[in-house]
Amino acid sequence: MGLKRFNLDKKKLDGGSSLIHGNYASGKTHLMGDFLRTEREFGEIAFLDVISEGGSSSCANFGLGETGIRIESIADAREFIQAYQGNKLAACGIDSLPALVQLIIREEVKENRMPVVMPGSPKNEWSNIHFTTKNLIIDFKSCCTWLMAVSTSDISVDPVLERTTAKKGFITPDLPGRQAAGCAAWFDLVGYLKAEITVDGVSRKLMVTPNNMILTRQRLPKEINQDIVIPRNKGGWSNIKAAMIAALQ
Repeated sequence: MGLKRFNLDKKKLDGGSSLIHGNYASGKTHLMGDFLRTEREFGEIAFLDVISEGGSSSCANFGLGETGIRIESIADAREFIQAYQGNKLAACGIDSLPALVQLIIREEVKENRMPVVMPGSPKNEWSNIHFTTKNLIIDFKSCCTWLMAVSTSDISVDPVLERTTAKKGFITPDLPGRQAAGCAAWFDLVGYLKAEITVDGVSRKLMVTPNNMILTRQRLPKEINQDIVIPRNKGGWSNIKAAMIAALQ
């Protein structure tokens, strides 16, 4: 079959994945709606409303129509992947990543409880959950040109940074165990959405610059070195794309 070669000097933004985390009411789902509205110009889109989340009303003003899909089980997620694998979608949004992990936990433990690690037991439920979550994200990425997942934030202790931050709180997506920080490896861009009250209303910015207190990531040749402004109504995703395109030049 031969080896597959590719050009490392990438200058064109031809797709990718992002994880946006932040506090409640920071505007994560609204940003996802803007993301889907923008990418709809290039093909079919899908908004995955993972059961228990129910935040799709934040997207009501974008004219997305019948593009929502309810994910009530991991079987639903796998059915979606099977239907759209091969980059059949221009864009896909997952609301939310913590809700998806809860479905994975439910499938693994078969009971209404959190996973456990039993001393001496050959079965490690957490390992299976982490493995399944990572593979599902990889499979979701194979369905679309652009993938965006959103998550609430939490304060955790990073297993690596704790030695240099005196165990100060590290803001990460609200995911269990090592997923809280490790999830950054699954995405090209991880940003923290900040919302601040101003005299004119609410000011929102996406932080992607590296720091020791908030989980961020950018897989780009040049660093985005300032927060990205997220307008009140539309244009947030366009600003994010513009910042990534500039980092490729």
